[in-house]
Amino acid sequence: MREYKEELVGKQVGRGADCIVYQYADDSVIKFSTSSFFFGNLVRKKLHSDYLVCKKYLTDYVVTTEFIQGNKRFKHIEIQPYISGRYLCLSDLSREKVTRQFREIAQSLEEMEDSGISPIDLIGAQGVLRMRLSNILIDEHDQLHIIDATLFEAESFGWIKFLLNPMLFFIKINQAYIVRRFLERASV
Repeated sequence: MREYKEELVGKQVGRGADCIVYQYADDSVIKFSTSSFFFGNLVRKKLHSDYLVCKKYLTDYVVTTEFIQGNKRFKHIEIQPYISGRYLCLSDLSREKVTRQFREIAQSLEEMEDSGISPIDLIGAQGVLRMRLSNILIDEHDQLHIIDATLFEAESFGWIKFLLNPMLFFIKINQAYIVRRFLERASV
């Protein structure tokens, strides 16, 4: 496991619902979980567990992630390889390679659901109000990369689940709609 070195943190390159993303060294990004400041080890355990589940079902697509011991401000820190790409959009499914990969991801989502596992958050913060899956990046070679392996599950947060579950309910409906639209496009 790599040691976290503050001097390797570069400019901010992104932001999600729960994290701030910075360039790290020359070939990586580092993600600082903002909710871990408040919920500490609950977040750390959940995100690590979610990653292992998603890596099992979506092996070829979930970006390899190193979990780093946090500091006083951020209890949960992740390091991933830097992926040069953009959010997956409906129009990307006009290319066969992208379509094939998206169908594989959708099949894995179905297998997860059949096993009683909550869906992975593919919609991301940037996709909630748009027709895109912002936790899936597409690179210049049309390879898909899932950059966030968080599951839509709030039970592990204890009493906080009562605040999160209503919001997750609507986000899951929105994601299911977007995935269906993407699959319709993939079958054309």
